[in-house]
Amino acid sequence: MSRLHSVQPRAERAHRPRQVAQQPREVHVETPWLHARQALAYLGLGSRTALGRLIVDHRLPYHRLGTRLWFHRAELDAWLLATGSGPAPTAHR
Repeated sequence: MSRLHSVQPRAERAHRPRQVAQQPREVHVETPWLHARQALAYLGLGSRTALGRLIVDHRLPYHRLGTRLWFHRAELDAWLLATGSGPAPTAHR
C-alpha cells in the first residue's frame, strides 16, 4: 500500500489552520416529566411493585407513550397533597 501525498509542499500545508470536527455539546434541560424510576424515587416508594399497584388501581396519575409510562411532576405533587402522603423521609448520615 502506498501513501498518497497532497500536491502542496509540506511547508505550505503547515501554515493552514487545522480543521477539527467539534462534538455537539450535551445540553441538560430540566423537564417536568419523569420516567418510572424517577417517579419511584420522587415519591419515595420502596419498590417498583408499589408503583405498579398504584398504576393498576388508577390511583396515581400517569401518561402512556407507546409502552413507556411518564409522570408529570406537578400531577404527582397534586396527588401527594390530595392523598396526604409525602415522600419517605431520607436518613441523614
